[in-house]
Order: sequence, then C-alpha cells, then structure tokens
Amino acid sequence: MAILLPQKRQVFGFAKGIREAGLEVETPEKMDFQNDIPKIMTYYGAKGLTFDTVMLPRLVRSSFPRISDSRIMRLLFVGITRPANGSI
Repeated sequence: MAILLPQKRQVFGFAKGIREAGLEVETPEKMDFQNDIPKIMTYYGAKGLTFDTVMLPRLVRSSFPRISDSRIMRLLFVGITRPANGSI
C-alpha cells in the first residue's frame, strides 16, 4: 500500500503521526518493497511504481502551494495510476 502526498515535508509529518498512533510505515529514506508495510511518499516519488492500494490524503488546494493547476493535474494522474488493480 502507498500513501501519496504532494510535498516531501508532508511525508515525514504524516509518517510521524502514523507512527505515534502505533502503526508501522516506511518513508523514502528506507523502503523495502519486499514487505507489506505501507509506504509514504510524494506523488513524484511514486512515478513508475505500482501498489495494490493507494491512498491520496490531503487533496485540497492548499496542500499544493505555488503549483499550477496543470501541474497538479499531472501529479494527480500519477497518483491515480499507481494502483495495479485500480484500488484508490
């Protein structure tokens, strides 16, 4: 499973909150794609990868500061095309 976020700083804050809740997640500095632990990364970091399930939290305009609408659409395209079986 992947959890995709717009910005790198959001990745680490989101991961910290999940870990504080007692759940295990992996972030870009240490990812093992041989296990089932959820991966948290940016949309850009997920390019070329596929996952069984993808979550796209923080889908509000303010999560994409200083990014044009056309760039946001391209990032969202990356996000919605990452699930191998269409599970978003």
